[in-house]
Amino acid sequence: MVYQVYRLSSRVELVLQLTISINTMRTLTKRQVLSMFSEVWRDTVAAYPKWRGDYVAKREMFNDYVDGLNKDGKVSDAQAFNWSNPF
Repeated sequence: MVYQVYRLSSRVELVLQLTISINTMRTLTKRQVLSMFSEVWRDTVAAYPKWRGDYVAKREMFNDYVDGLNKDGKVSDAQAFNWSNPF
């Protein structure tokens, strides 16, 4: 929060409370996302063994994972658009 004080006269001060929303949260790197996704994929394959070796499902799940991170603000639009799918 930032407060700005405006002196209207010698007796009256107007105090405005300004909320500055600065996005201090950094976005994730591709390396971090790949590490996180690898854990998710391992858990998925453990729960559904038939998915082991299904590269189409893995690519689709990675795309959905990155899209979800983008919607949550953890990955920027540019990152989500420009990252190639490593699977």
